[in-house]
Parts: sequence; C-alpha cells; structure tokens
Amino acid sequence: NITEQTVTLLENGKAVESFPGSSGAVGTDSPLGDYTIYAKMDAIDMRGPGYFAPKVPWVMVFKGDYTMHGNYWATSFGRRSSHGCVGLPVETAHHVYNWAPIGTPIRIHE
Repeated sequence: NITEQTVTLLENGKAVESFPGSSGAVGTDSPLGDYTIYAKMDAIDMRGPGYFAPKVPWVMVFKGDYTMHGNYWATSFGRRSSHGCVGLPVETAHHVYNWAPIGTPIRIHE
C-alpha cells in the first residue's frame, strides 16, 4: 500500500500480517499494478543511476528490475524512499521471502 507504506500478507484473501515498508520516492515511484513474484535470490548486488548496494538480501523480483527486498541501509520504514523497489527491514524481508513462493501475486496500490 503506497499510501500507508505497508506490506500486507494475505492468505485466502484475508490479511494475516502487515509490516512497514518503503516504496519508491517521488520521481522513482514503485509501479502500481498487479504482478507475480517470478524470481527469488538470497542476495544480489544492485546498482542504478547514483547508487550501488552490494549483497542486497532476500530479493523477490516482480517486474523487471523492480523487487521487494531487505534494506540494510535504511534507518526507518513507512516512508517513500527507494529507487522504485519495495524495501523491508532485513528480518521482515527474510520472513516474507520464506513465506512467498515463486508465483505469489503482488499488488502495488495507493
């Protein structure tokens, strides 16, 4: 939820857990829409214009370079601050990574 800056896990259409996250900052917005996790990696290096983040953990890919992942460099969550990915505290990302198999649907919405 972009407005609330939360990631909510659903089972059979019912919310079972919710966590603070951080989506894309204005100008590097997270893409709104419905997606599916189609790849997962324990850790990868991420780079883009003006940044390099080595060994980003618990990466779940849902659209091209857009992922949900552990964000070890963030000091707070619940505000828009990423380059478009959905960042979570590392421990939370690990939990979600283990909970969500490839094929899990993701909805990014306001």
